[in-house]
Amino acid sequence: MKKFVNFRPIFFASLCAMLGIVDAYFFVMKNYLLSIILLAIFVILITLFIIKSNGKLSRRFFISITLFLIATLFALNFSFNVNSYINADLKTQRLLITGTVSEIQNTENGERITMKDNTAKGTFSGKLKYNVLVYVDGETDYDVGDVLYFYGDIYDNDYIYEARFESYKIADKTKYFAFIDNTDLLKAGEKKTVFDRVRLSLRDTLKANLSEDGFSIAYALLLGDSDYIDNDIITNFRSAGVAHIFAVSGLHIGFLATIFYFVLKKLRVNGFLSVIICASVLLIYSGVCGFSSSSIRAVIMSVVLLLSTVFGKKYDMLSSISLASLIILFISPVQLFCVGFQLSFGVVLGIMLLGKKFALIIPVKNDKISNLIGGVISAQLISVPICLYAFNEFSLIAIIANLLFIPVVGVIYSALFIVSVVVLISGLNFLFFPLNYVVLGVIYLIKAFDYTVFMVGGITFGLYSLFYYGALILAADLINLKTIVKRGLICLFALVFACGTTLLNVRDINGEKCYIIGDRDICATLFTGKDDNTLIISNVKNNFSLKRVDRCLKKSYNKKIDRVIIANSEQTVNADRILAKLYAYYGVKKAVLYDGVDEEYKTALSKMFFNTEIIYLYDGDTVKVRNSTFSYDYGGYAVKYKNGAKNIIIFSALDRGIMNKEDEIEYGALIATDYVEILKSRFKSENLIAYNLKNYTNAYYRGNYLIKIS
Repeated sequence: MKKFVNFRPIFFASLCAMLGIVDAYFFVMKNYLLSIILLAIFVILITLFIIKSNGKLSRRFFISITLFLIATLFALNFSFNVNSYINADLKTQRLLITGTVSEIQNTENGERITMKDNTAKGTFSGKLKYNVLVYVDGETDYDVGDVLYFYGDIYDNDYIYEARFESYKIADKTKYFAFIDNTDLLKAGEKKTVFDRVRLSLRDTLKANLSEDGFSIAYALLLGDSDYIDNDIITNFRSAGVAHIFAVSGLHIGFLATIFYFVLKKLRVNGFLSVIICASVLLIYSGVCGFSSSSIRAVIMSVVLLLSTVFGKKYDMLSSISLASLIILFISPVQLFCVGFQLSFGVVLGIMLLGKKFALIIPVKNDKISNLIGGVISAQLISVPICLYAFNEFSLIAIIANLLFIPVVGVIYSALFIVSVVVLISGLNFLFFPLNYVVLGVIYLIKAFDYTVFMVGGITFGLYSLFYYGALILAADLINLKTIVKRGLICLFALVFACGTTLLNVRDINGEKCYIIGDRDICATLFTGKDDNTLIISNVKNNFSLKRVDRCLKKSYNKKIDRVIIANSEQTVNADRILAKLYAYYGVKKAVLYDGVDEEYKTALSKMFFNTEIIYLYDGDTVKVRNSTFSYDYGGYAVKYKNGAKNIIIFSALDRGIMNKEDEIEYGALIATDYVEILKSRFKSENLIAYNLKNYTNAYYRGNYLIKIS
C-alpha cells in the first residue's frame, strides 16, 4: 500500500474526515443506501491497508483505528451541526426581535439586513442561536453595528432548497428570516466593535476620496463587499471569470501574508515571531471583513503554510493544505459542501499538483511567466465542474482574463491596502488621487467588451465529474503506477468522461423539464425545451425580481423566454407591468392571457406591446408547443399542462367553483401557491409542490423543485 500511494498521515486523516462527512451527509439526506455503500468501501480500504501494507501489524492496526475514529468523529460533528440547525426551528411565530446589524445588502425590493446576537420576546423568549435575515421594503439609514428591533412573523430557513443541501446557511448561521416595512424597523442603540468602526471609517474614507465607480471597486477589493458595484459592471466581471477578486479569500489573504512576511524577513525578524505577527494581522483583517467564512478559511490556510515553512524539515504543501482542511472542517464540517471551500482548496491543490506540469509544456522561456500560466490553467481545470454545478455556467475566457487581471489586481490591491492604512493613520487623503485613475482604468477595460458572449451554461457533468477528476489525479502523479498503466487509465477515464457527458447533455438538451419557482418576489412554473421556453406566472409582487427565473434559465440550453402565460384573472389585470419587465429582460414575443379583461385594457396592451403577440383564451382553449399543450381551466385560476402521459396542473389561486367541478384526472404533479390543504384533498397527484408568499420554503413534497418531463 505504501508503494502504491505516497503515505502522508495528515493527508489521509483529512481524506478520512471528508469521507466521514460525506457518509453523514448521505445519511442526513436519507440516501441510506449510498451511506451504507460508502461505509462498506471505507471498511474494505481499511482492511486492505491492514493486510497489504508493510510494517508491524500493531502499527498498521493502530493507524487504521485512528483513521476510522477520525472519520467517525467528523461524521458525528456534521450530524450534530445539521441537527442543531433543524432543532432550532421556531415554526413561524410572531416575536419581538432585538439584534445587532452585521451586514446590509441592497436588493431590487429594498434592503436585506443580517442581524446577529438576537434575543426574542413573545411565545418564545430567549436568545436565538442563529442569525435573522430581515427583508425590508424600502431603504433605511441604519449601519453595521446598530442595535435594531422589530415585531413581526419569524420564519424558519430550511437547509434543503431546490433539492440541494444549502450548507452556507448552516455555516453562516442564517436560520431565520422576516419581511417587514422600513417603518417597522427601529433603532435601540449601537454596539459597534473595533472592527466595525475600522470598516466604516475605511468605507467613508474611500467614498470621500474616490469616484463612485472607483469607490465601489476599491471597497469590494479590500473588504469583499460588492454591494456598491453597478450591476452591469459586476456582470461583466463575472462573465470574464474574474469576479472572485471581490471575495476576500486566498487571493487577498495570500497577497497580504506575502507582503508582511517578506517585510519581516527583510527586517530579520525571528521566523516564529514573524508567523505570530502575520497571523495577528490576518486575523484583524478578517475581523474588519466581518469574519466571513472565506476570509477565515484563507487565514487558517495561510497560517498553516507559514508555520510549515518555519518548522517543517521538508516543505510539503499537500500536508499543509490537509492540515488546514482538518482544522476548518473540525470547526465547521458543513464547509465541505460550501462552494468557497471547494474552490479554495480545489484551486490550491490544482496549482500544486498540476501547475508545474503545465508550465513545462508551455513554450515560454521565462519561468515566472510559464509558472503563472500553468497555475491559471490548472486552477481553471479544477474549478470548471464546481462552477457548473454551483452556478450552472462558466467563462470560456476566464484563463486569459485571469492571466491579465491577477497580476494587475495584486499590485492594485497591495497599493490600496498600504495607502488605506497610511491615510487612516495620517489623513493624507491626496494619496488616493492616482489610485482612483488606476481603478477607473480597470473598470474601463472590463466595460469595453461584452464578456457575456463567452459564458457557457446549460451543461452538466453529473457523476462523470469523478472520471474527470480521476484523470487529473492520475496526471498529477499522486498515485504511484507504472507509466504505461497510468497513461492507459488517464485515456480510459478521459474517454468515459467525454462520452458520458456528451450523451448526458444531448439527452438533457433534447428533453423537457419543469422548474418550480417560488419566493417572495414571484411564484411561477418554467417549462424548458431545446427550442422553446414557456413561463407560467402564478403570483407576483409589485416590484418583483427575476433572479430565480435567471437561475433556472442558466440550467437550460435555451436562455430566453419565448412565451409567458399569465394565470389567474387577478394577475391578468396587472399584465402590463408583468409583460413590461419580461419584455425588458427577455424580449418575450408571445403572451397568453385569460380573457378576464375589458376591451379598453386589451387596446391599451396592444399599443404598449405592439411587438408582442397577445392571445386571449377561455377555459378549455389550448396552446400547442411541440408535443405539449397548455390550457386554462377553472375560470383562469389553473393552467393544465399535458405531454404524452404526463399531466400537471398549476394553480394560482382558488375559487369556489373549483370545488363543484368534476375532475378525475390523476396528475403527475399538483403545483399550488395557496389553499394547499383544500387542493391536496381535492386532486389526485403523485407530487404536491406548494409555495406561497408567506412561507415559500415549506413544501409538502420536500425538496422536489424540479420535474423531468422527458
